[in-house]
Amino acid sequence: CQRVRRTMFYLSLLWCLLSVTLAEKSCVGDLKKELLLSYDRSIRPVKDQSNSLMVNVSGIHINNLKIQEIGNEMHLHGWFVFSWYDEYLTWPEGECGLETMVMENDEFWHPDFEVFNKADAIGSPSFSFKNCVLDSHGRVVSVTDSYIQTECSIDLFKYPHDTHFCSLVMGSWTRSIRELDMNIENDDLVELSEQVNPQWRVGKVSVTKNVKTYNDGDVYSDIVLVFHLERNQENLLNFYFPIVVETLLCLLMLCLPVALEWRLAVGSVDLILIYLHLLQYEVFITVSPTPGFILYLHCLSVVITLSMLLLLPVAFISKEAPMSVGAYLKAMLNCGASGYNPNKSVDFSDSTTSRINLNALENQDPSTSAKTRVFLFSLMSWVLLTVACVSIIVLWLKCIPLKI
Repeated sequence: CQRVRRTMFYLSLLWCLLSVTLAEKSCVGDLKKELLLSYDRSIRPVKDQSNSLMVNVSGIHINNLKIQEIGNEMHLHGWFVFSWYDEYLTWPEGECGLETMVMENDEFWHPDFEVFNKADAIGSPSFSFKNCVLDSHGRVVSVTDSYIQTECSIDLFKYPHDTHFCSLVMGSWTRSIRELDMNIENDDLVELSEQVNPQWRVGKVSVTKNVKTYNDGDVYSDIVLVFHLERNQENLLNFYFPIVVETLLCLLMLCLPVALEWRLAVGSVDLILIYLHLLQYEVFITVSPTPGFILYLHCLSVVITLSMLLLLPVAFISKEAPMSVGAYLKAMLNCGASGYNPNKSVDFSDSTTSRINLNALENQDPSTSAKTRVFLFSLMSWVLLTVACVSIIVLWLKCIPLKI
């Protein structure tokens, strides 16, 4: 008998719990049906249609952000939090013990927000409103999961020390400020994930509200987000080392003897290295403006090619036999230090001079012809070396960033 009583007690308790749960569920369902019975999601949720509806931008969380240099675009993925008051979706506080409820995205009105400067103009809507949270006072909080592509003017001239300012402009597509106004709920509404993009560092993100009057007299408001992006400086050695090597090879080519096999060998190797270097950054060649280091490499290849061509008359004038590097530099230094004096005798027993072909024309004095040739090829070599060095220095200062 005692077991029967205990069993009946537990069954009664279970029945009471089920009854309360079903009653609460029925109460919430009835309340939701009552709210949506005559609700029209195509009408602004204000009872007085002459009043403007204020939509707050309550928060923005950026998960990923990257720059597309080729297409001049910024790609952004994040969560945008919007809130507003719906005067038709309210209920007495504490009714059914319910403070908030979740509404499906197709059950309530939501603003027709759009990104005005998006790159894919014919793509899907920028903001896809999901389920929202509604409280008894009619406050609606909706979070959108958005992937947005915006236009951004990319200037890669100072690569890899380039910085960019990319903006995102959003607002109502059809409603003026008389019907819908936008507001920034707080100053620190933008949050960045820990790893937005390892290639870029996001600096300051400014958020401002703009109000603009158009020709028809309508006034519209929008929210502008400006992202300050700086490229991370992690592999600067890999960037500068090839450029320094190619520059030094160019200068070395100009300091070598006039013999064509020296010049052609070093110059050809340098041109091949520059070509391979440009292939590594071929995607940047068509970008406008062209990165400065690419312009520098192009100009450096032109300097090398012209130097190799202009040294042909020098080789012809000198009529040189193979000469060592030391002898060549000594001849140049002697020319630069003492100048040319045709009346000054030359010691042809010197090993340096004797290695120069001194076969003069039949009617000329051999010593005068030899000194003339030595002076001419030394002078022209110095001129070419000076012009090339000045050109390389000017190009470096103009095209290659100095910030390391």
